[in-house]
Amino acid sequence: LVALLRLWGVAAAMTERQSGDKQVWEVVGGGQTGGLTVRQKADRNSTEVGRLETGTLVEQLKREGERLRYQRLTGSGPDTGWVSTKAKGKELLRRTNHQASALKGGAVPSNAAATVSAVPESAQPATNEASHKEGGETAAAGASERAADEQFAETACTAEQERTAGQKAPEESTNAEASHKADEERAADDAARKAEDERAAAEVAQKTAEEHVAEAAQKAEEEELATAEINRKAEETRVSAEAESKAEEERAAAEANRRAEEERLPAAPAGNAE
Repeated sequence: LVALLRLWGVAAAMTERQSGDKQVWEVVGGGQTGGLTVRQKADRNSTEVGRLETGTLVEQLKREGERLRYQRLTGSGPDTGWVSTKAKGKELLRRTNHQASALKGGAVPSNAAATVSAVPESAQPATNEASHKEGGETAAAGASERAADEQFAETACTAEQERTAGQKAPEESTNAEASHKADEERAADDAARKAEDERAAAEVAQKTAEEHVAEAAQKAEEEELATAEINRKAEETRVSAEAESKAEEERAAAEANRRAEEERLPAAPAGNAE
């Protein structure tokens, strides 16, 4: 009998899973801020449409990481919208074992109570054991769902990171190209500036060389003129000396001729002298 009840509990749990019931969450955050903020879209910066009262039960419609789209089952607040399951590590929504279909019908039965009430009173001892077993299996199923949701959130986070990386890749490539182009332009400017500096330096060097050549030519001309002047004066001195020497020789020759002439002529008699 116990084995049959266990099989019946498992079958009931499977039937509940196949009935289309979705995860039910309880609002546990927002108590100090007037309720949990509800936004129109999954984007945290989208339009705020209201707040969910703490203790409200909601049915999960869609989940993207830590963002949840819901349908309100109990409590007060917007009938639907997007909320956060966590914020800065703080839990804002908590999973429950409530069935959405039961809540939509106006009751809030627990899984264990529903299971026990469906068993005849004559089988209550065994039913308690089956209910305990079913509760364990439900808890295990809930843990499995949580693990699956966490895996989904991790996968969604990874996909979002990859998408963001994919979006950043062209931007980074464009930035890299712009940076490379800017580097090339700076290198070209540096090369042009260096070439201009070298050209200016070459012009200065050429001008300096031309000035040195002009100075050397002027100095050579001055030296040549000085040498010519020296040579002219030397020539004048030589000519003057030669002329003076010739004149002296001529005077000496005339004096010699005069003396020779005097010696050649006889001396006059003394009587003739009277």
